[in-house]
Amino acid sequence: MQAQNTYEEAIQMGDKKLEEGNFKEAMNYYFAAEAFDPTKKDIVKTKVNNVFDKINSLKIEAEESLVESKEMQAKMETAIFDKAIKDKHNEWKGYANYLWKYKNDENTKNGLEILNKIDTLDLSNNVLLRLPKELTECPNLKHINLLGNNDIDWKTSENTLSKLGENVNIYVSVNDLDSIPKQYWYLY
Repeated sequence: MQAQNTYEEAIQMGDKKLEEGNFKEAMNYYFAAEAFDPTKKDIVKTKVNNVFDKINSLKIEAEESLVESKEMQAKMETAIFDKAIKDKHNEWKGYANYLWKYKNDENTKNGLEILNKIDTLDLSNNVLLRLPKELTECPNLKHINLLGNNDIDWKTSENTLSKLGENVNIYVSVNDLDSIPKQYWYLY
């Protein structure tokens, strides 16, 4: 913190630090300004509230970005799932293009037939961060190749894992084993 000699200098330095995003130093300068001239404590209070408002707006922005990134991650996982299905069944239209609520819809019936035929999926080398939730829609799935997806978060994938059951073989890179919950390890 740079030395200041007057209330005005302290306020100017606080404003500069606020603009730079250095909130702690901005607060320190504002409180130093109040020490120079206690009669201007209402102005200092407004400045300090501005710091908190800025912090709060950045928090809201970060939370919105996190929601957006999770939505994008889910879309990417679905796209990887769709590609793996399409590699096996060219007539697959993409998970989002079926009306899953309407099981009697002809298009949806076709999609369900395709998913019922899937026994093996190759999701290798896709930089997955978690398992696509759509895997659980393949009732006859027996093998999933996840080799080369070294960053899978197995804790966030646990819900999908638990729905797959014991009869699904999952092929993972050796460095993943320690991060997979032990209840999903099966030795044959």
